[in-house]
Amino acid sequence: PLVRRRPPAAPGAAAVAAGSALPFPSAAAQFAPPTAAVPHLAALLSTTASAPMTPAAPLRFGIKPETVPEVSEAVRRVLSMANASNAEVTQAKVARAIEAFASRPGDTGSTPVQVAVLTVKIENVRAHLKQHIKDNPSKRGLVMLVNKRRKLLKYLKRTDFDSYRRTVYSLNLEKEVKE
Repeated sequence: PLVRRRPPAAPGAAAVAAGSALPFPSAAAQFAPPTAAVPHLAALLSTTASAPMTPAAPLRFGIKPETVPEVSEAVRRVLSMANASNAEVTQAKVARAIEAFASRPGDTGSTPVQVAVLTVKIENVRAHLKQHIKDNPSKRGLVMLVNKRRKLLKYLKRTDFDSYRRTVYSLNLEKEVKE
C-alpha cells in the first residue's frame, strides 16, 4: 500500500513556527480546514434569500424566465446558461433561431428556419475547428453543412426572393452568398 509521507521540512520551517511573516502560507495553513462553516445544500436552495430573475437571461432545461420570478442566488447560478454544457448552449441557440425565423407556431421545417438552424450548427463546428485544426471528420461535416445550407439558400432564392433576402441579411450571410 502507498503511504503518504510528509515532505521534508523547509529551511524556513522554524521561522514559520516562530511566527515570522513569509510571503507564502505555511503548510499547516494550506491544509487547515476552513474556519467558516460551509452552508448546507438545503440552505443554499431555500428561497428565503430570493432575488428577481432578469427576464432577458436565458435559462437551462427549457425553463422560461417568467415562470420563475424569484429564486435564490444558488438556483439562479444553477439555471444560468454560463453553467450549461456545449450541447445545451447549442440547443438553446437552435431554439432561438427557430423562434426567430418561424412563420407560424410549430414551424421547424420551412426553408428559412432550416437555414437558420444550419447556420447555428456551422458556427458551432467552426468554433470547434478553431481549437482542433486537424479534426478532419469535423471538417468534412462542416463542408456538408455548408453545402446543404447553400442548396437551401439557392432553393429559397428561386422560390421566394424576399424571404431569401430577409434570411441572408438577418443571418449576416452576405459575404458567404455569391450572387
